[in-house]
Amino acid sequence: MAAPLRWHKRKWSRRRPTWRWPRSSWRRIRSWHRPAAPAADGEIQIALQIDEKNLAKLALGQRALGSADAYPAQRFDAELAYINPAVDASRGSVEVKLRVLEPPAYLRQDMTVSVDILTAERQHTLVMPTGALRDASSAAPWVLVVRESRLLRQPVTLGLLGDDRVEVLDGVVAGEPVILASLLNVSAGQRVRVRLLALP
Repeated sequence: MAAPLRWHKRKWSRRRPTWRWPRSSWRRIRSWHRPAAPAADGEIQIALQIDEKNLAKLALGQRALGSADAYPAQRFDAELAYINPAVDASRGSVEVKLRVLEPPAYLRQDMTVSVDILTAERQHTLVMPTGALRDASSAAPWVLVVRESRLLRQPVTLGLLGDDRVEVLDGVVAGEPVILASLLNVSAGQRVRVRLLALP
């Protein structure tokens, strides 16, 4: 069901955090043979590779949330601090670095972390499950919407696209039931009875 909600679009990636220090102290720290805390005037950064197709969505200063796989329930704040100007042609990716704003005590060098980068944000917009989209990657996406107990093929105009939800600019209105594309043996014109499922 389409629903008016505050909506965030985030991009996800998994990489290992790297520790960065000011150049003046790097040579000394590099010689250590065990995980070390950063220098007092240093910072911790997470380095990761982002698919180049997402490059246009990134900007310095964007907010992010990270979590270590060893502590999945605990999140920490970060921000996008660096975008490599060159694309890695062999991987089709771009290296970015996120600055950890208040490093938690449990964060260690070479831990595996998950990162959500907030690339866009909308307030008071209409969203629906991404799973309801059909031909989502085409120039004419559409959904099956229920109107007067019948399924209708309805073209939609999309805005921000997230992993679980998509912003709808035109085509459906708040409260209209839409059918998930995973449901088989349904087609436009069929009469249906609807059981609504709330968005999580």
